[in-house]
Amino acid sequence: MPESANKPEQPENRTQQSSSHPTSLMLQGKGSTLAPQLSTADGNLELKNMSSMEAAPAEDHDIMQLSRLGDVEAVRKLFDDGVFRPDHCDEEGITPLHWAAINNQYVMCKFLLEYRSTVKSEDGQKEEIIQADVNKQGGESTATPAMWAAQRSHYYIVHLLFQHGANAASADVQGYNILHLATFEGNVFLLVLLLHQNISVDVRDAHGHTSLMWAAYKGFPACVDLFLRWGADVHATDETGFTALHWGLVKGSKGCIQKLVEYGSDRFA
Repeated sequence: MPESANKPEQPENRTQQSSSHPTSLMLQGKGSTLAPQLSTADGNLELKNMSSMEAAPAEDHDIMQLSRLGDVEAVRKLFDDGVFRPDHCDEEGITPLHWAAINNQYVMCKFLLEYRSTVKSEDGQKEEIIQADVNKQGGESTATPAMWAAQRSHYYIVHLLFQHGANAASADVQGYNILHLATFEGNVFLLVLLLHQNISVDVRDAHGHTSLMWAAYKGFPACVDLFLRWGADVHATDETGFTALHWGLVKGSKGCIQKLVEYGSDRFA
């Protein structure tokens, strides 16, 4: 992903939290197991230093920057003049819709999703309708616009993208789908929206972690409660044999631990 203004980032504390050893949990030889990992290289894929950067002035033909800033008329002119197609993406697969979504530019997202143009075939006999790809996966993490928006808890952007066919089952290069990414931020309202998209509450990441495990580890009692009410498996284990209760104990969140025990988690596992 290009190093540019308003570049999305993983929250700064996520890597530090995720890479520590849970020394407080020394159960049956599992104490040396690493905490859930959000990434393993280059200080988290994809999302770096966005909050500390100010947006640079948009050039007339910089469609990515114009999309970040929400300049609909400027982008419309680029499309109308044929400078860019609605399905434009850069060499990493990142689209204007990605940048509009991560920057919470609702009007720009709606415009990009609804704009249509036509191109003729080489023989001039057929016309093809060109539009933005709502499920385009781009960047080093190969994430969709909806996944970018979810990482910033942009509820209305995510809802808009689902209205236009966003695929809730897409996963990024690290094995996280949109439910995992939203869980990292702890926004219950967004999680309810996502669970209504027929995403399995027990869907696992590449290391076998469920969203319930992530919520317990991050210390989000309201999210733990939501997942349990939605039918999450309190006994599910990851690839190392840890349950959500184990991960709740790592951070010592009393609210998470109490809720997991209330729903039958095995305290002696």
